[in-house]
Amino acid sequence: MRTMQLSVLMLLLTLTLCLPYISAQDYTQWHLPEGARARLGKGHIGEIKYSPDGNRLAVASSIGIWLYDAHSLVELDLFTGHTDSITSIAFSPDGSTLASSSYDETVRLWDATTGRLKSVLTGHVDFIYSIAFSPDGSLLAGGGLDDSVHLWDPVNGEHTAALSGHTHTVNTVAFSPDGKTLASGAWDNTVRLWDIATGKQKSTFMGHPFFGAYASGISQVAFSPDGQTLVSAAFNEEGVRLWDAVTGEQKRHLEMDKITNLAFSPDGKTLATSGQYTLDLWDVASGEHTAALSGHGRFVGSVAFSPDGQTLVSEDGERLFLWDAISGEQKGAITGHLPNGRRIAFAPDGRTLASVGSRHIVHLWDITTARHTTTLIGARVDDWISSIAFSPDGQTLAGGSGWQIWLWDVEKRYLKTVIKGFIGSGASGGGIVAVAFSPDGRFLASGSGHGDRKVQVWYGGRTHKVTLTGHREGITSIAFNPDSRTLASGSQDHTVRLWDVVSGTHKTTLTGHTDWVKSVAFSPDGKTLASGGGRDDKTVRLWDALTGTHKITLRGHTDSVESVAFSPDGRTLASGGGRDDRTVHLWEVDTGGHTQTLTGHTATVSAVAFNIDGDTLATGSWDNTVLLWDFTPVAVVAHRAEDVNRDGTVNLQDLRFIASHFGRQGANDADVNADGVVNIADLVLVAGALETGDDAPPAH
Repeated sequence: MRTMQLSVLMLLLTLTLCLPYISAQDYTQWHLPEGARARLGKGHIGEIKYSPDGNRLAVASSIGIWLYDAHSLVELDLFTGHTDSITSIAFSPDGSTLASSSYDETVRLWDATTGRLKSVLTGHVDFIYSIAFSPDGSLLAGGGLDDSVHLWDPVNGEHTAALSGHTHTVNTVAFSPDGKTLASGAWDNTVRLWDIATGKQKSTFMGHPFFGAYASGISQVAFSPDGQTLVSAAFNEEGVRLWDAVTGEQKRHLEMDKITNLAFSPDGKTLATSGQYTLDLWDVASGEHTAALSGHGRFVGSVAFSPDGQTLVSEDGERLFLWDAISGEQKGAITGHLPNGRRIAFAPDGRTLASVGSRHIVHLWDITTARHTTTLIGARVDDWISSIAFSPDGQTLAGGSGWQIWLWDVEKRYLKTVIKGFIGSGASGGGIVAVAFSPDGRFLASGSGHGDRKVQVWYGGRTHKVTLTGHREGITSIAFNPDSRTLASGSQDHTVRLWDVVSGTHKTTLTGHTDWVKSVAFSPDGKTLASGGGRDDKTVRLWDALTGTHKITLRGHTDSVESVAFSPDGRTLASGGGRDDRTVHLWEVDTGGHTQTLTGHTATVSAVAFNIDGDTLATGSWDNTVLLWDFTPVAVVAHRAEDVNRDGTVNLQDLRFIASHFGRQGANDADVNADGVVNIADLVLVAGALETGDDAPPAH
């Protein structure tokens, strides 16, 4: 009996210990913005840092700071609160505090164990690029866009000093191991050393070559663990320079390609450098190249040694690789930071979502489980996919990339066809920027950017049908009307054009936007066209899709409107805002009323899409994530045809509404009898409703 009780207790203890681990795996649910039900992707990777005890890895990303177990590589936490990408992170020497700086112009201090925000530091102007704790943890330094180096007391949050001398943005800062000196590198092409006790500048290193005002600048500085050597690297310069940290004399120049980041091993014997496709190890004493670690296959960014010097971690924006620092063998990898969300499309099944980021790969997701299911690989690794669209039967996915259109078999997961995206012997300019299938599956259309400015239409995606020309600037977006005959194209020339793709003719041009037309979409009934304007316009415009007449202008975004989409019932329009907006607005189509603002993305909301069931809204962003939101369709409110202004009553205001629209043709609310024109017959119908006493005004 006692043995059984002990076994039960051990089982309960095991289950209890496992619960946090099990819960921790569902990171798609962590710290979601209000109203969102899942997040697909972890955001683009920035700086990486080991905790002082070597047990955790902090990863700055475009959406927050991810904490990983440095041994199991399991997600531990996500710190959110910044409203833009994070530029730099740093652990305090005792590991209790994690500091972060961001393009949102804040510097934040977090409890590194609980993720609780401890304080937001002030005293600087504009954003901070780089931060570092002093070795004793009594100071936090930051260099930023205001050309100064700032010092804070991380205990009380007080801004203690601003060190002036640089004449351009300060990109990088580092404390000497004894904490007495701070090094800073800036776009003014100088490395400066500061006496922490006095705040005075000690020396200036000016050995890096000058390539011009905006082509030169110091990208990295770091002290060796013994404090005797300072290493620096510059933008657009090959190699790194090693300086005597006391005398300022250059000790050595390591010959290598341009680098992005560097780090000393804890014993100071090895220097790791990262660059385009490269991760290299160097012997500091001799300057010899000792190893080249391959595996990333693309631009390698931040690098960091574990405190014990046994492991080196590196990132390429999408993955983190852990390497044995002695043998150079890869020990592990952290994935999930996918290039994702910049363009999205729902499959007709309403369950599968396709998304693309900054590369030649399409990711497919199951939105019911929020899990990544597969990837579709493009034909060229050096071209981005600019637009994607499913065929109406869901069997084919089209993607525009460069001057090609790639067609994948969705079920079999392979690239089946590549279409040349231009007609003739050559094309110039921005390549394919938009693709769309007609709802009946008969046509595939593409729009090209600046330099070409054409819309191409194919039969079934194979045989070229027609080239549509007329835009004066590049195409930005295209959309088919549900009738599969009319195509809308938005352009940098501030216009929307409607085309008859069957006859290959131009129907009409819609004018009114004061900047690029960034996005277009037809309502499900084909009667309304929505268009989103650029950052000098900031509006959504609704048009009569038959006549091209402007119906209403929706205002509320504070930057460009990058994406628009109608809900399946046509009653709601979603719009995504640009870089300085980052919100999703929901609008009531009939009235133009604003119903809701969704916040949570930290970069441009470049794509919005409803699934066919109308219960999910997906929003994709340049923060490399997709957010899934539960959506409740607008309830249908019955109204009488005679209540033309839809205020709930039939009264004199409805007569005035008809009078103001008298003679207008095409679908509109004032056409009570729906005969295509607003005339005396409509006035009679409304007057008749008044005379019957239904909602009539009181007699006088």
